[in-house]
Amino acid sequence: MSPRVFYQTRVPDLDALRSWESCLASGSVNPGDVGEQISILVLLFAFDDACQPLNELSGPISFLAFWTALFGTDRIMPDNNDNPLTDSSVFFNHFIRVSAPPSQAVIEDSYRRGAAIFVPAFYERADALIPFKTPNGIGAILVQVKNRQDDKLTSKLKESLKGSIKDGIEALPLEEELPGGYVGMGICLRCVEGTLEYEVSHARPTVRGKRLPFPMVHALWLDVYEWNRQWPTAGGVSALLNRILKSWPHLYPEGILKDPDVRRLIYPFSLDDGQDQDQH
Repeated sequence: MSPRVFYQTRVPDLDALRSWESCLASGSVNPGDVGEQISILVLLFAFDDACQPLNELSGPISFLAFWTALFGTDRIMPDNNDNPLTDSSVFFNHFIRVSAPPSQAVIEDSYRRGAAIFVPAFYERADALIPFKTPNGIGAILVQVKNRQDDKLTSKLKESLKGSIKDGIEALPLEEELPGGYVGMGICLRCVEGTLEYEVSHARPTVRGKRLPFPMVHALWLDVYEWNRQWPTAGGVSALLNRILKSWPHLYPEGILKDPDVRRLIYPFSLDDGQDQDQH
């Protein structure tokens, strides 16, 4: 999915987004994937917004330009004077799904082809990985998405997000640590209020005996993203995404649910036509 499908002169095309919403309502997307899809749209919007000029083919851009387009600030570390990503770049205009946790070679290839990565469903430590490149080599943003009602930025939530990212770093099949390092991003979609908070986290020692410090950002609710303040269509986009989130997981009309083919899409782990078993 490329963000340029949704863009006309740097703003999302609401008609295209409404068509996507209709696909959700028709049962074409499993309910468990809705939060991840909204999150990747936000990330793709930010990358495309940072590309200048728009009429040229996209390529690597400044990491800080992407971050500013996403959050309205180039601050990544809690201390503005200690930003290791000043000379780094990022490049992704679509997401690919891989069948196994990505190796360094896969992450490097993804960066070259302008792709971010959906990690396998069984890899519960992160939902997506965005490669970036530093003067030292390739690095990765690990993204964990939460779609729980009325989330708040409590110490328990922060520890849960940090723990997922730490475990994700340590579970990557790497012969040695990524030379460009890591950034953790926790995205919470259905929250009490918008909050953006940074901190430095330290992973537990890995099997290779290293302790890995990395910046961690917690982004709660859609109003923390810069497009809410910049785009002429931001109000419509925000309203549409909020409508989807508030109706989740009851996105589908009862009439649609009676179609056996639709039910198999929505409940892939069910028994005969809707006799649901535990979903993983």
